[in-house]
Amino acid sequence: MKLAGGTEVDVYPVGLLDDLKMLRGRLRIRDGGHPGPWWSFLYHLRQGTVVRIKRGEWRAFRNYFNGYLAEHPDGRSNAGRGWTKRAAVRRLDRLRSRRGLS
Repeated sequence: MKLAGGTEVDVYPVGLLDDLKMLRGRLRIRDGGHPGPWWSFLYHLRQGTVVRIKRGEWRAFRNYFNGYLAEHPDGRSNAGRGWTKRAAVRRLDRLRSRRGLS
């Protein structure tokens, strides 16, 4: 996707959306009746998210629900985040304009 200035940025799913994308890919590869992908997904969820909740790492838990991250290739600013790709790019553009970066 592109910023307002026309610069190409990297946008990719993270957290929950990344896990769902992984699960969808595994379900496509295997039989629909095979429980392997579900067990793998639930194990990953338990090891990552549930353990962090028990430890009280609430920021990590909150970040699990970011959706998409948009990163500029130069890496000089924070990444934009949002539930949609467009929202992540808009937030990145807003962060970069506040810092005076183009």
